Amino acid sequence: MAWTAYNPPEEFPDLPGWRFSCEETSAMVYRVAARNSDGLEVSAWGTEPNLEAVTGKCHQAALAIERAKQR
Repeated sequence: MAWTAYNPPEEFPDLPGWRFSCEETSAMVYRVAARNSDGLEVSAWGTEPNLEAVTGKCHQAALAIERAKQR
């Protein structure tokens, strides 16, 4: 069995001030989280084959917060 380590990008260019991380919470179940400099946090959960999609959900949630702040 091969071990697969997944690390999302720590930052995205369209989300300055947000830091992304990924942790394995149980066997092949991961939590992708993002936190901004104000302490706001978003997260999404998923399994190993879908981690890029989970990161995308987390990224979209952080973008929604930034859009709401600009209103």
